[in-house]
Amino acid sequence: MNIIQWNARGIKNKRPDILFAPIFQKASILIIQETWLHPNDIFTIPNKNIFRIDREIKRGGGLMIVLNKDISAIKIFSEISEDLEILIVRVQIDLNPITIFNIYIPPGNFQDSNLSKIASYIDNHNLILGDFNASHEIWGSKNSSASGKKIFDWIIENDLILLNDKSPTYLHSSGIFTSIDLSLASIDLNYDLSWSTNTDNFGSDHFPIIINYKRANSQDINKPFSLKELEIAISHQKNSSPGHDKISLQSINHLPIKAIYLLLKSFNDSWFSSQIPKDWTHALILPFIKPHKNPKEVSSYRPISLTSVIAKLLERMILHRMLDFSFQNKIFHVNHHGFYPHRSSINTLLQLQHDIILARERKEYFILVALDIKAAYDSVWPNGLISKLNKVGYSGRLLRWIQNFLHQRTIQIKWRNIFSKIVTNNYGVPQGSILSPFLFMIYMSDIFEIQHDSHLLVYADDIFLYNSGTNWNKTIGEMQESLNKISVWCKKWKLSTSPEKSSLLNFSRKRSTIPPLLKICDKPIPEVKSLKILGIIFDPNTTWKNHINYLRQKGFKYLNAIKALSSPKIGTRSDHLLNIINATIRSIFDYGSQLFSFSSNSNRQKLEPIYNAALRLALGLPRNTPLDLLRAESMNGNINSRHNFLCQKFITKQIALKDWSPNARLFWNIDSNFYKYREKEISIFQKTINLLQELCISKVDILQWIPPPPIYDNRKINIYTHELPFQNKDLPDDIVQNMFNDYIQPKFNNNIIIATDGSKNTNQTSIGILIPKKKNSTKFHTERHDFNIHS
Repeated sequence: MNIIQWNARGIKNKRPDILFAPIFQKASILIIQETWLHPNDIFTIPNKNIFRIDREIKRGGGLMIVLNKDISAIKIFSEISEDLEILIVRVQIDLNPITIFNIYIPPGNFQDSNLSKIASYIDNHNLILGDFNASHEIWGSKNSSASGKKIFDWIIENDLILLNDKSPTYLHSSGIFTSIDLSLASIDLNYDLSWSTNTDNFGSDHFPIIINYKRANSQDINKPFSLKELEIAISHQKNSSPGHDKISLQSINHLPIKAIYLLLKSFNDSWFSSQIPKDWTHALILPFIKPHKNPKEVSSYRPISLTSVIAKLLERMILHRMLDFSFQNKIFHVNHHGFYPHRSSINTLLQLQHDIILARERKEYFILVALDIKAAYDSVWPNGLISKLNKVGYSGRLLRWIQNFLHQRTIQIKWRNIFSKIVTNNYGVPQGSILSPFLFMIYMSDIFEIQHDSHLLVYADDIFLYNSGTNWNKTIGEMQESLNKISVWCKKWKLSTSPEKSSLLNFSRKRSTIPPLLKICDKPIPEVKSLKILGIIFDPNTTWKNHINYLRQKGFKYLNAIKALSSPKIGTRSDHLLNIINATIRSIFDYGSQLFSFSSNSNRQKLEPIYNAALRLALGLPRNTPLDLLRAESMNGNINSRHNFLCQKFITKQIALKDWSPNARLFWNIDSNFYKYREKEISIFQKTINLLQELCISKVDILQWIPPPPIYDNRKINIYTHELPFQNKDLPDDIVQNMFNDYIQPKFNNNIIIATDGSKNTNQTSIGILIPKKKNSTKFHTERHDFNIHS
């Protein structure tokens, strides 16, 4: 779509040009200054709608906006004075509202107040075009006038983008070319617009300006980034070590607002050009020795990647958009977990535990294989990743940017202030990148498209394959077939499995005389007696004894540290020690506690002595201190009660999430007898449901979670808290009504007003709703409290 901006210097004698010149024929919108028309003059163009304002007395001036008839438009504001002429029209293009400003500031009549008047009508989608009669070096003039400097500051303050490319727009009578016609746009329109001037001025001393609106990449995910998105990214960014450019997050937090706008502009420049500065794709690798490893072996070191903090901000903004898109389109399988909202490792573990219990209730065999992928993140095939991104619906600028982001990377190792040569790396997803975990999740997403008879759980790069059945040979046969298909899938996408690091665990209570023998890549998978899955140790009988003993050992190590810190020689404060205990001992005891509810009370009680001993040390209390006093002084309950609380909290959250939780079906469709698989105990899951029933709370009474609107959604809620002139109970109703109409007319003329009120008497409460524009009103009665009806 072409938009023409032009100071015509009289339009009557130029009507033939407007009707027949190709530049005007192709234009969908004409923005014309100095029409020199009188209000009584008739001026029409076939198949066009015209908005205009004319001077009534003094010759000159006048504004006109000409639109194709298929473009819906409404006049917002117009005014002609000696120092400002302004015509504002809001148009609808591809369902997107755009506010077009036609501006003419007569020469020598600049007033600061006029800029404030224009700014008062600026919203989210603006195109401000006109003859400002002001010069500045930024838009191509040789010198900067006082009015030009003020206009330049005003452009920055109002978050506008100058479209001019310094090409001259005006030919002075002395023969000097200059630029006084300005084209301004809001950020969200800027990158969909191209700007140029026409060489023929058609008898005017101003050259027509051609603005092409591309109407491409209208998908929300490809829109320009807003200041709101950048502010959110900065607030979410952790204060990590800076990369090669040595720019820290603290430096960014101290930037002035103008610098923030420049940073946002650089992000949008990169976003729309798909060009990424070299510093943003360069990683500094710091090798750290692993505990108890030989320092002479390369495999003994863990590489830590430091990348640009500025690049991480842009990555985070892109990630937020990708997450919003994935929520809206539900692109991930219900069994795909990790680095995704509401899909934690606990969700994975609970699903696995649920299926183990279900198989035992049915007296079936149950076999689990945990597959290991070699160097998973480093093995991602970039072209394959781009293909998968496109497959699930990502397109446009996002794909082009990510493709360059993956292919233009360099790395450099720093060791004891010695730097290695810079090496190019065009494979895998980069370590230390904000986007990498989510991109890897996309890369793994189509593994669930494999057709097989086994069950599959994926958490990040961990693959868990399991199967159950009453027939041993059939169960093993189906597992082997599934492993073969997964092996083919991995080969196709250039991933390698490691049979030696993979594990097989038999949870079956029914014992077969034939030991399970499963292979991956024609190599046997070793069988183990217990298996650590996402930090939790599973044993064949799921008694959790092995894991609780493991927690006790870790707890004792931290307890020794607490003993040292609580020594009078060090003098650590009690509140600090309590914080350390909660961050170490209690934290490791809490993780996975949703699974411990299936363990015996005697087993779970093994954790209490360690925690109690740590609390006594922190408070300086003797060993014979009663437990009730200890808990009251420390303001910490016992571990068992806390685990019950965490389980109830987790289950309630899953019920609230409903369709957004991968475990929701476990609780919404819970069988009152299902979790009583141990005759002497009821699981915390059933206890939670029983507790809700005792409190007369149904599952449907729990408020359901609703996904938040996308971050890039520019809709805002404005709340007016200042006093309004019509809020006077002493005035008659008809006067108040007139004052109300006079107040809202200029401010909210295009909005729908909804009036509400509530009242209460001794018998009932009532609510009334009135929508004047729709000529609708309704009232109904309720038993709610007076506060509730107003809220």
